[in-house]
Amino acid sequence: MPIICVNLVKNMNIFQFAFRNVFRNARRSIITLLAIAVGYMAINLFGGYIARIFEGMREGAVFGEGLGHLTIFKQGFLLEGKIDPTKYMITAEEQAKITELVAKNPAVQKVIPKMATAGLISNGTSSSIFIAGGIHPDDFAFLSKDYAYRGEGTRITAQNAIGVQIASDLAKMMQVNIGDTLPVMANTLEGQMNALDVQVAGIYNTGSDATNDKYLLMPLELAQSLYDTDAVDRISLVLADVEQTEPARAWLAEQLPTINFQADVRSWNELSVFFGKVKNMMDVIFLFIFSIVLVIVVIGVINTMTMSVVERTQEIGTLRALGLRRRDVLRIFGAEGFMLGVLGVVFGLIGTVIVVALINILKISYYPPGVAEAVLIEVAFAPVTMIGSGIFLALLSWGAAIIPSFKASRLRIVDAFGHV
Repeated sequence: MPIICVNLVKNMNIFQFAFRNVFRNARRSIITLLAIAVGYMAINLFGGYIARIFEGMREGAVFGEGLGHLTIFKQGFLLEGKIDPTKYMITAEEQAKITELVAKNPAVQKVIPKMATAGLISNGTSSSIFIAGGIHPDDFAFLSKDYAYRGEGTRITAQNAIGVQIASDLAKMMQVNIGDTLPVMANTLEGQMNALDVQVAGIYNTGSDATNDKYLLMPLELAQSLYDTDAVDRISLVLADVEQTEPARAWLAEQLPTINFQADVRSWNELSVFFGKVKNMMDVIFLFIFSIVLVIVVIGVINTMTMSVVERTQEIGTLRALGLRRRDVLRIFGAEGFMLGVLGVVFGLIGTVIVVALINILKISYYPPGVAEAVLIEVAFAPVTMIGSGIFLALLSWGAAIIPSFKASRLRIVDAFGHV
């Protein structure tokens, strides 16, 4: 056997030799393999889960919230727009120039002017504050084409100039039903009180506890009439691909000054209320889980290889006496650790496929904080995470196997023969 081992090492069949040695103590190796496989599965499942969350949040922000990929504000609006809104509105003339400019960029699919408003809504006996988003019904239909309407009544339409969608909690507070007409009041941009009638076209859940008791969605022209203006406060752009967001922003930064328009251009993830905070939280949790898995893998492999080194010390002495060099001893045990890691990753990958399929088939849902509707638990396959973590775990197993074998490789041949 030792002569065969030396020949195998010299002939560079070290992984074949390592595969044989891994299962010399099958029970111990299987336990270590299971630890690596389960840890790898945990990384893949959580990585796939947060990948699906980020994908859903991105689509929800761009289309569900109607933020678009990029939003153009007049410079200073985000800091002082609430104090002096008239100064920072985008006039009809400026809208036309911006629309003509962005039409030259093939990445831009849709230009969507919008207006945010706020005021009071009354049912005749009581009043409540509201915040509202004004958008052309056709533009809103474009943004929401992949989202089925789950509320009562209908979405805002071009056929009903005063029709609005009202958040369900606000509708409950105001005790209104589909078809009811209500007065809304707000100060115009000049500071004068203005009142208009709106009709409840739809009652829907905004999906957020923070807005479900105060939000209205109305046609842009209605919002402009309430503020007595033909201006808007922002222009959103929908791009062909989310990957074009930053290149398109850089292009806008270069081109908008050419039409004498100084702008602040913000991306969807900067404007989304929850995305940045949720992403940071999920990244920390993922790092925490990954660290736990690393500790388990290192301890498991070191324990297995330490026992193997102790049991095979005399064999190491024999191999050394037959001409095996110290670095070859390290290569043998390193290859065994690497083989443990690779096999654990393979079994973990198989387990990942099975568990992901089960989770997606069972369609489990839950209520996350701050969300008014149940959210489906979905796990995606995250190739970057799976490949990266698999390679890292295999290399980590190799490194963990080197540690206990280093001392054995340094033993004098005579001491190795005398080891009991």
